[in-house]
Amino acid sequence: MHRPVHQTQIGTSGDRIFRKTKSCLRPWRTVGFACLMALSTAAAAVELDWVFSHEVPSANEVLVYYAYDSFDIPMDFDAELEKLAIRLSDNPKAKALIEGHTDDSGARGYNKRLSLERAEAITRRLVQQYAVNPDQIELIGFGEDRPREDAPEERPLNRRAVILVE
Repeated sequence: MHRPVHQTQIGTSGDRIFRKTKSCLRPWRTVGFACLMALSTAAAAVELDWVFSHEVPSANEVLVYYAYDSFDIPMDFDAELEKLAIRLSDNPKAKALIEGHTDDSGARGYNKRLSLERAEAITRRLVQQYAVNPDQIELIGFGEDRPREDAPEERPLNRRAVILVE
């Protein structure tokens, strides 16, 4: 049986270390996402050092959708974020990975920053409003690189943050 996973390539380019993530399918159970830390993509050539994969826990996923060109969290998602905060506070060993995403409107660099701002907005809300330990949260901004939908009329579904809880 194939399960959805993220595959992370870890390599070097000069004196910098890069981690590049992409979605893929693997027919085996793999380690959790806790091994994902500061992910980035390399602008220069990357010499591949090793690859690992991790399963995406679909049952432990929270989605937050955003308005165009915004990182303000809509009030519609307050209840979901509160449940998430309670879950993280009740289990200090639990971890959350917050992935920010955008549609493909606008410049690529701007979308990358906006996606990270979306992930940071959720982190701020969890830490400041609900007193979640920031050590339990990792975040990444994917920009427009991982669309949920490709059709132009479905762009609003790409303006999102995905919160994976382990």
